[in-house]
Amino acid sequence: MESKTPVGDRHEQAESRMVRSAPTAGRAAILIGLYEIAGGAAGLTLMLWLQLQSPDSLPGGLLLSIAPFCLVLGAGLKLVRRERGGVILSYLAQLAQCVFFAINGVVWRFCAGLYLSIWTVNERTNAYAGLDATLLVGRNADEPQAFGVNLVPLAVIAILAFASRRTKRVV
Repeated sequence: MESKTPVGDRHEQAESRMVRSAPTAGRAAILIGLYEIAGGAAGLTLMLWLQLQSPDSLPGGLLLSIAPFCLVLGAGLKLVRRERGGVILSYLAQLAQCVFFAINGVVWRFCAGLYLSIWTVNERTNAYAGLDATLLVGRNADEPQAFGVNLVPLAVIAILAFASRRTKRVV
């Protein structure tokens, strides 16, 4: 019978922990994928509904209006299917939702899912939370100066990074 050294035991224990953590990490990525699919589908549905209600309501046109939601939906599908590039697409989709602003008439606000935002508008800070499928982009001189950060996509990025790091250690 072969005798094991304490070092060998530690390596086996570490490998055992990594293998056990992989399904949990995979589940986290799949849940994020499902969340992105829901957010992307909601945004696409809303943009198509707006186009049908009033064809001039989407200033950049339908294709430009649905592109960010297609990114979110595609990222979610890739995560759920565990396809290559899903994590990178998810990072991009979530990064696009992190910052909102209206500065000197230039406006950007994109959200496809939950939000927990801290906004500063005209030197006044507020916090907002909810569920949204919104794309505001363009120029509007009437917009007040505003800057906001959505904390939910930052949390999603952190969870996905942790989950993908744990999954990679197994492979």
